[in-house]
Amino acid sequence: MRFEGFRAEHNVPTHREVILEYLRTHPAGTDDDQLSAVLGIRPRQRVNQIARQLESEALVLRRHDPRVGKIVNYARDAADSVAVEERLVAALPSVSRHPRRSAQSRVNLAPESTRRSDSQGTRRVALVSCVKTKLPHTAPARDLYTSPLFRKARAWAETHCDQWYILSALYGLVDPAAEIAPYELTLNAMDAQQRRAWVERVYLRMGEIGLLSGGVEFVWLAGRVYKADLARLLSAWPQEDPLQGMGIGSRMAWLSTTRPVERSRNSVALEG
Repeated sequence: MRFEGFRAEHNVPTHREVILEYLRTHPAGTDDDQLSAVLGIRPRQRVNQIARQLESEALVLRRHDPRVGKIVNYARDAADSVAVEERLVAALPSVSRHPRRSAQSRVNLAPESTRRSDSQGTRRVALVSCVKTKLPHTAPARDLYTSPLFRKARAWAETHCDQWYILSALYGLVDPAAEIAPYELTLNAMDAQQRRAWVERVYLRMGEIGLLSGGVEFVWLAGRVYKADLARLLSAWPQEDPLQGMGIGSRMAWLSTTRPVERSRNSVALEG
């Protein structure tokens, strides 16, 4: 703190100011390691902390770049966020070459619970949206949500998918084993800007844990508002939405079945 005070008192730019100015003059994006090396800010974790803080203030966009395998930083007032997303999607040769399966094969969303990955080695990842009904205390995320619909979605995902994650309005992308506290928040209560920030946060986390790679297919067990914008960002990956257009009763019935049904034939259409 004394050092930062000295910098301010003597008109020396802070690390925060130096990083932001560098990103503004380098709109192509720079990762944390490069920023640390070029700007001489040590340790590298300090750069990461500052970049995350700038992101939380909507001054910096942080995105996983498959070309370098790292999170890259962009100054929002110097980079077109839409152009950034399009460029990163275009840089996914392994994904773009992944053949989309035919309508006939999409019908068999999970042909055998004991053999969840298809013959091409695709990793099927389910995305389950959070619900209002929760335990009154901290618990593993998979147990925190107690509605019958969530429990059926959890059971189906655990049986028919290789991995599954929870889309939480408060915590973002959550590992089912992570312990989290109950909360009262839903995407339905957020405005468009808040939802966009949530989508960016989830997408960034997906990159950090390796979901934005070739051979991944996403299965939506989520409500429309949780899916719409995120599904567009994931448009380079195969996606299934077996519950699309169903009411709660129909969803409950579908999730209770032990085998997928023809409903998944139209599941790749994006809502919005």
